[in-house]
Amino acid sequence: MLELIRLWCTPRLDDKQFRILQACLTPLLDSSDDVGWEEVVDAGVTLLLRTCLAKNAKEQGVGVVSQLKAPSDMSKLKKHIALMFERLSKGGTLQLPDNAK
Repeated sequence: MLELIRLWCTPRLDDKQFRILQACLTPLLDSSDDVGWEEVVDAGVTLLLRTCLAKNAKEQGVGVVSQLKAPSDMSKLKKHIALMFERLSKGGTLQLPDNAK
């Protein structure tokens, strides 16, 4: 799946940005953790949507995730992933502006 995403994103994302996307979608989890893939991916995608993929300053930093919890259903995660790819397709990048460093 990641190779298909790489092909789709190649014109828009450089290697550094692709590694950020890869880390967000395929986190390394310890088998002893109580949190699952869904919680970690949703938190990562939400962070991207609220920082570098935010549409405007109003969206940035709203509702920071403080505790991971199991989603009641997968529709929220599916919606966040779809929104992330929609914003990437419209020219979004996975980096902060130079003045935000």
